[in-house]
Amino acid sequence: MAELLNDLSTLAAEVVLALDDYHVIDTREVNDEMVFLLDHLPPQIHLVIASRADPALPLARMRSRGELVEIRAAELRLVRAGWHRAGVA
Repeated sequence: MAELLNDLSTLAAEVVLALDDYHVIDTREVNDEMVFLLDHLPPQIHLVIASRADPALPLARMRSRGELVEIRAAELRLVRAGWHRAGVA
């Protein structure tokens, strides 16, 4: 992981790294490595994790630091024009 982080830190451009189907990860070792990655991610690298369930990552800590943007199922629901979800104008 350190080698990957070193390589990522040399990139000058903004990069988005996307991981899909993260919900299939069920090993502590992988999650521990992801926490290490997140804790040391260079500022020009943005990580997007797509998952059907909350990943076993320190989400509360990331929320409190303003390091996490979440898009949940409610925000992804499509609605017809003129229809409104409860609480959304």
